[in-house]
Amino acid sequence: FFPVSAMSFTGPLHLLIQDGDTCIVYQPAAALSFLTIEAGKVFQNRHGTFRHSELIGQPFGKKIFSHNKRGWIMMVHPTSALWTSSLPHRTQILYQTDIAMILTQLGLKPGSVVCESGTGSASLSHGLAQAVAPHGHLYTFEFHEQRAKAAEEEFKQHGLQDVVTVQHRDVCERGFGLQGCADAVFLDLPKPWLAVDAALEALKPAGGRICSFSPCIEQVQRTSDKLRQAGCYDVTTMECLEREFEIKTVEISEMKTTPLHSGGDSDSSSAVQRKRKADNDDTPEGAAAVAAPAASAPTAEKEAASSEPAAAADSVAVQVEDKTEAELVKRQSSSATGRRSLRVVRPLLEMKGHTGFLTFATFHHKSITQT
Repeated sequence: FFPVSAMSFTGPLHLLIQDGDTCIVYQPAAALSFLTIEAGKVFQNRHGTFRHSELIGQPFGKKIFSHNKRGWIMMVHPTSALWTSSLPHRTQILYQTDIAMILTQLGLKPGSVVCESGTGSASLSHGLAQAVAPHGHLYTFEFHEQRAKAAEEEFKQHGLQDVVTVQHRDVCERGFGLQGCADAVFLDLPKPWLAVDAALEALKPAGGRICSFSPCIEQVQRTSDKLRQAGCYDVTTMECLEREFEIKTVEISEMKTTPLHSGGDSDSSSAVQRKRKADNDDTPEGAAAVAAPAASAPTAEKEAASSEPAAAADSVAVQVEDKTEAELVKRQSSSATGRRSLRVVRPLLEMKGHTGFLTFATFHHKSITQT
């Protein structure tokens, strides 16, 4: 059995780590894990050893180094989202992407009452409990007796025993044993359509929302048909996928354009006009008009060559004055080489795969809809 902690997932948080606290352990370049503080025990990882007695009294969020000083860990206050990333898996679990959508679509708030069938590893259960606390309640049902007992002990350890009631019960055969008390019902079952009638009985007289999670589309079809037959409406199925984007800065070459004439005229539009006029004018005067800019090309080249040393000197002077500003120097260098920085965003090639379908529906009892 877990020791009972004085700190709840939904209650006041400790500033300092205490004996019996459940903490989330952050480790560099490693997945999140959890640790229940018990004086006399030792936590070990690839960085070394950490005695629980030395963790007690340390503030949350502080780097705590191992005895060999080769690495450190950080103890973080537990939340339902962090617990989902670190909990022990007894079954497959729902992750935060689906949990957030469920909480939103069911309209849960502090004071709400919700029923859950299929406790499993209690990932969603913690999210539901945190959403309805402190005055609401979660009734969660699990047909596997050992998993139900393990979940009940976890809720006690996390200080949620006043918010959560766990029952070992097969709701498909025996129902929820509740009538007219729930604002919402969640089903995570192999055959959720068998529990639809019991779920609707558990809803309050004013009705409420129901959600079913199923990994296969065939389950979704049968559940949706059953919901419609039972009088539900707004039956909607969705799939929540998380797509990550990468943001980075790249350097690209500036586009260089080739002038239509070899003269020193800086006005490209006038050069185009002269070229067109020359093409349409076969007289000697027209040929002379085109040849005139070309004749001045050597002079322009000489002037550009004579100005190059002065321009180079000015560039060096600017770089010397601003050499302490690394970003400005980089920008000048990119400009001198005809390159510029550009921030780009692109989706990653790999995307997290399918977890399951969420089917939502709304129900009102006949006595309500008829009035």
